[in-house]
Amino acid sequence: MKTHDISLMLADIAMVEQIEYALLECEEDLSEEEIGVRYGRIGDILLANARIHDLDEDMMNLLCFSRCVACELLCEPMRTRHFHGKCWEFKPPYTRHHGNNDSSSEVQPVEMQKIGLVMNLLYFLRYDPVFVPGIKVLQAYHLRHDLWTGADMSCRE
Repeated sequence: MKTHDISLMLADIAMVEQIEYALLECEEDLSEEEIGVRYGRIGDILLANARIHDLDEDMMNLLCFSRCVACELLCEPMRTRHFHGKCWEFKPPYTRHHGNNDSSSEVQPVEMQKIGLVMNLLYFLRYDPVFVPGIKVLQAYHLRHDLWTGADMSCRE
């Protein structure tokens, strides 16, 4: 089955400003419910974009996508320093073929896809000091609720 790598720009990511806003408005004095709403909103937006761009739902592919989005969200100096300004060139995400995932794709349940997308986005955004306070709040929420464990990601050979 033939798939195609994609390369997008920040302008191609729908509601990206809502991801930034959710991160920037996270503060330690938010209630657990308010933090959960922001975590969920980020996951919903990332997964919606993966579907808009018809990405294969292989978990590793979705993680490549969230890494690329994180790169695009970084300030220019951090993007250049950590990604050499080439967000979509190193292992770019790929599309589905005629609306189908590849037969070898590891497709997780939708909620796990969202959690993986958020978790990975937060990991790569840690390079930008403006996002660090919100990342800490969201990562602490993630850990308190045990949203992703080692058992949630199968090993690939």
